[in-house]
Amino acid sequence: MNTKKKKHLRFLAATLLLATGIMHLLPVFADPGHAMAVPLFLFALMYLIIGGMLVNNARMAPVLGIVIPLLGIVIGFVAIGAHHWDTLMTVMFVINALVVLMCVMLVSGRERMPAVG
Repeated sequence: MNTKKKKHLRFLAATLLLATGIMHLLPVFADPGHAMAVPLFLFALMYLIIGGMLVNNARMAPVLGIVIPLLGIVIGFVAIGAHHWDTLMTVMFVINALVVLMCVMLVSGRERMPAVG
């Protein structure tokens, strides 16, 4: 994959992470007493930070873009389970899976890419 394609892939992964970071805040603000409010907030913060790191081409960002969303998927399945599943959760899980795939593609070629912009 050439540098231009990797730059676009990195930017797309960053955009998806920023979007899912915002989505993770929606249940927190809708119901601050939500049982998962603290984990949702922490993952939102991590996704927003990693998204920003991807935009700025931080070296560890693609690795974090694999590890943290995978951790979110696992914790989501275990903590939330099928009984509290909704459309928002489905969208967030799909985005996480896409981000993981994109970041795996980015990590597969370790040369440094130019910053977006």
